[in-house]
Amino acid sequence: MMPSHDMNSFSFVIPEFTESDWRNAIEAAEGFDQKLLICRAKVMSLCTSIKDQQVTPALLAWVNLWSKCLLILDGAQSAWSGNSSFTLDILGRVSTENWLHVLTILERDKASASNDRERMHGRLCAYTAWALSEDKQRNWELSKKQMLDMVWDPKPAQDIKYNPEALSFHETNFGELTIDTDPGSLRIDRKMHEEQIRHERDRLDTWLRHPDLTEWITKIRALKETMKPQSVPFFALFNIEEKSVAKKMRKAGFGLGYHSYKQSSSLIHGSTIELLNLTMNNKVIPKTFLSDNDIDAKADMICSTCNGVRLMLALIQKMVWSEKAKK
Repeated sequence: MMPSHDMNSFSFVIPEFTESDWRNAIEAAEGFDQKLLICRAKVMSLCTSIKDQQVTPALLAWVNLWSKCLLILDGAQSAWSGNSSFTLDILGRVSTENWLHVLTILERDKASASNDRERMHGRLCAYTAWALSEDKQRNWELSKKQMLDMVWDPKPAQDIKYNPEALSFHETNFGELTIDTDPGSLRIDRKMHEEQIRHERDRLDTWLRHPDLTEWITKIRALKETMKPQSVPFFALFNIEEKSVAKKMRKAGFGLGYHSYKQSSSLIHGSTIELLNLTMNNKVIPKTFLSDNDIDAKADMICSTCNGVRLMLALIQKMVWSEKAKK
């Protein structure tokens, strides 16, 4: 297994932004499709300001939030063109969370450093510490023996493969059985999987030891002890009272948006019948068969939210990395 390297030994691979290609696509589009393309182009163009591509905790946070914004817009354009209200509802939740995270990095409070660059640099590092800590937690959960035993258990597939009736049913309804059932090759694949998980954990441990993250890792650990079993939201690193999206949105003056956020949460978790069906006149109609007249409004909300993220990211970029800010 290759040794883990410090974060500063990595560099970003940033996609090239060609303004003429985007301009041609925008000119060829019409209506709302054009509006989404303009927003995507503006977000994409932010990458041209990244001069030093060496990975640092602060820049890693900024690039992560930027790429998330771009991915949300990519998904929104596909969902809008495919008239998928369901997908737009879920993307609306993701865009709201991204907006709240960027807002948290940008906003001031009484305890913040007086220097804007220091404050935002610190909060970008806090975001990286928080996100990497969540990655490490997920890695630990996936590396448990009971989890690996479940993933690499050949018995369910073997029960189908060696039962003619079950195999015939599977091939009729799902197609050819392609899952590997050979114990020897499964042992080899499992070993490779475990090595990959360990390598990821070693890299995460190495990155989390970066000196810019030390104070935030300490704070996250302390909050985890006091907030058990509740997970630690990013907002709580700066205000312990902001333990939920609802409280954060209320403070940000965006309480109205929590209604849509809560509905999309129900769609994601599957804990709803009302939101997936239209119930009226003694009829229950799955919304799969209905056109959503609010499709443009939902896509427009995502576009507006991402535009807000773009403006805040541009401001953070200017205040943290411009030559003037460094002086």
